[in-house]
Amino acid sequence: MVSIPPTCRVFSKTISENSDKKYTMDGLPHKIRKGSLDFNDVEFFAKLLGYEIVLRKYDNQH
Repeated sequence: MVSIPPTCRVFSKTISENSDKKYTMDGLPHKIRKGSLDFNDVEFFAKLLGYEIVLRKYDNQH
């Protein structure tokens, strides 16, 4: 687990160092804006930062 990085540049470098994929300072925000990150990437980022993704069914009140 890593601490939350202050910038996209640092985060891109951190995830590239901990993955077999290369993420760039420009490429990561572009993928986020475009909506082209896949779930495996998001799950990897969450785990790297010490988070887990939990899916809960909405209750009928929402």
